[in-house]
Amino acid sequence: MLQEQNEEQENEILKLRQQVEEGRKSEEILKKQYLEKEEQHQVEVNILKGESSSQGKARNFNTKSEMLNKEMRGQPHQQPKKEILQRKSFLLIVEVIDGYFL
Repeated sequence: MLQEQNEEQENEILKLRQQVEEGRKSEEILKKQYLEKEEQHQVEVNILKGESSSQGKARNFNTKSEMLNKEMRGQPHQQPKKEILQRKSFLLIVEVIDGYFL
């Protein structure tokens, strides 16, 4: 009778160990699937970011090429105010120096 109880308990222990092992394997599989999905998601995000940055670069390129085309067609290019002021200041200094040496 005791021997039968021991055998039943041992069988129950074996079944429980087997269930634990199956649970661990299932957990590992789920972790792998999760990591694969997460990696796939990250790749998709990176692709979308790359597309949006390349679209921005393309827009900048198009804007620059339009400006160059306008200049090539003979449309006057306006100098920035800073350049105009620097040129005027330089000419004024040259005039003062010329006046001093005359």
